[in-house]
Amino acid sequence: NSFYRIIGLVIALALYNNIILDINFPLALYEKLLDKKPNFDSLLEFEPILAKNFKYMLEYEGEDFEEIFPLTFQIERFNYGELLLINLIEKGEKIKVTQKNKRQYVDEFIDYIFKYSCEE
Repeated sequence: NSFYRIIGLVIALALYNNIILDINFPLALYEKLLDKKPNFDSLLEFEPILAKNFKYMLEYEGEDFEEIFPLTFQIERFNYGELLLINLIEKGEKIKVTQKNKRQYVDEFIDYIFKYSCEE
C-alpha cells in the first residue's frame, strides 16, 4: 500500500512542477479523474478477459441462462490473499442473475471494479 502512495506522490510532484512524464495511464484513470461513470470500454482496456466474458454473457439469449451462468449479485475477490465476499447490491447473495437483470449485474460489477475496489 505504501508503494502505491509513494508512486502517487512522485507523479503528483512531477505534475505540480510541470515535469512531463512519459507514462501511459489507462483510460479508466482519466475517466475517474474527470468523475465520469466507468463503462464497458474502460473494462475492456483494464481487464480484457473479464470484459469478453461479460460480452458473451450479455449476448447469450438461451432459456438456460441461469444454468450456464449460476451467478448472484455477490462476487468473490482476493485482496492480498484474503477472500472477500462482496455484495454488488443490497442482499446480493440472495439475488440470482437472470436474463432480465444481467445488464444490471455487469454495470454493478464495473462500478465495483472502478469505484470501490481501489479503496481496498
